[in-house]
Amino acid sequence: MAALMKIGKLSKKLLTKDIPFVRIIKRPYEEIKGTETIEEYIRSTLNPEIRAVLVGTCPKTEEERVKAAAKYGLHPDEYKPYPDDHRCQGDYPDLPHISAEAKDPFYPWDYGVTKTNYGEALPLEADLLGGDRFSYGVREHIEERKASFIFVVAFISIFGLYCLGPTVPQPMMDKQYPSQGPHYTFEIVR
Repeated sequence: MAALMKIGKLSKKLLTKDIPFVRIIKRPYEEIKGTETIEEYIRSTLNPEIRAVLVGTCPKTEEERVKAAAKYGLHPDEYKPYPDDHRCQGDYPDLPHISAEAKDPFYPWDYGVTKTNYGEALPLEADLLGGDRFSYGVREHIEERKASFIFVVAFISIFGLYCLGPTVPQPMMDKQYPSQGPHYTFEIVR
C-alpha cells in the first residue's frame, strides 16, 4: 500500500513538470474563448523551432499558397494542397506516390535505403512506399492475371502428371543389396 502511495505522489510530481500542459490548464477557458481558437493558443505556447515545422492551415490566398510551396521546397506550379475536408492535413502538399523501387537506383541519394534526399517532402503514406513494402509505380513484366493463370496451369499439369503417371514399386534395400551391413531390430521386453 505504501508503494502505491509513493507511486501516486511521484506521478503528481512528474505531471506538474510538463510545462506546456500546465500552461494550457492554468489559463481559464473563458479567457481563450474570446480571443483565439484553441488550436491557435496551443501553437502560440510551443517553442518557435517546433512551430516552424508544424503543418499550417490550408492556404486560401495565392500568397499563402506560394509561401507554403516554399516551405516544402516545391515550385508553386507543383504545389497542390490536400482538400480542406477536415482531415487535418493543413497545407501539406498532395504528392504523388512513387515507391523506392520506381526511383533511379544510380542517383546519389542522401538516404540510399529509402531513396530520399534531406529535406524532401514525402507523401503522407511514405511508410508504405519503402523498398520492402508496396511497390507503387513499378511496371511489372507480367500482369498479375497472366502470372496467376500461368501458376494455375503449371500446378494442374504437374498434379495431372503425378496422378496419370505409372506407379513403379520401389525395391526393398535389404533383399537386393544384402552387403550394406546388418539391420538391427529392437523388441520390447516385458
